[in-house]
Amino acid sequence: MRIKGIILAIIGSIFWGMSGTVAEYLFENHLVTPIWLVGTRLFVAGLLLLCWSRITTGESVFKIWHNKREILTLIAFALLGMLPSQLTYFMEIRYGNVPTSSVLQFLGTIL
Repeated sequence: MRIKGIILAIIGSIFWGMSGTVAEYLFENHLVTPIWLVGTRLFVAGLLLLCWSRITTGESVFKIWHNKREILTLIAFALLGMLPSQLTYFMEIRYGNVPTSSVLQFLGTIL
């Protein structure tokens, strides 16, 4: 189990690094905007997570919408957690570069 975790951490890091490089290419060539990229990324990631949850647990993915507190928590996390984090990272890439953006992203928690 430990080896699996290490492998998944390495794969996740590789994909994260590749996404920044690909985003920089897209922004430099004016193919997409950071807002479009973040919206599309989060939407597709949400769909994939819902599908994965349905496949692995077999439970309805709409159970969360039955509890008012969970709905508010989910919306708050989406709007105050994921969106600002993703958007600031890709805006940093758009106006700077990937290495600087990565350093700033990691220093954000300290600052």
